[in-house]
Amino acid sequence: MIVNTKHIRSELFKIWPNASITFWDQKYWLIPEAQIDLLIKKSIVPEMTFIKDFNDCDNFALQFQAETRRKRYLAWDSGNLIDEERYPVAIAIIHGLMFRGISKNHVANLFVCQEGIYIADLTPMEKRYWKAKSDNDNILSIDFR
Repeated sequence: MIVNTKHIRSELFKIWPNASITFWDQKYWLIPEAQIDLLIKKSIVPEMTFIKDFNDCDNFALQFQAETRRKRYLAWDSGNLIDEERYPVAIAIIHGLMFRGISKNHVANLFVCQEGIYIADLTPMEKRYWKAKSDNDNILSIDFR
């Protein structure tokens, strides 16, 4: 499913009306929610060593976003994506102050999927994803770069 940034922005503002959102592309492909689990299972990111203040949550989020985009590029390069899927996947790096109801200054990933908005945390102590909710997740910035 291909959508423009106006659609994504309106969906995100339903949950976090005051979040800062950065887009660089005009259109995005919304993956099915089930693909998040597959991406996490195939990811090498959770195997990275957590090193406070050096290789921590922001590094894990950046690596997972880059890994996801690289896998999609390789799929395109080998002819394994249909034309509709040849748009950037709607994965962002997010910063917030509460995740899953736990207050903490943290960085993770966000997916805009066909079924809704999901947050993925690939730090070794988490390695999970969940459906985003305004009362459980307080997100300040969302960056699709």
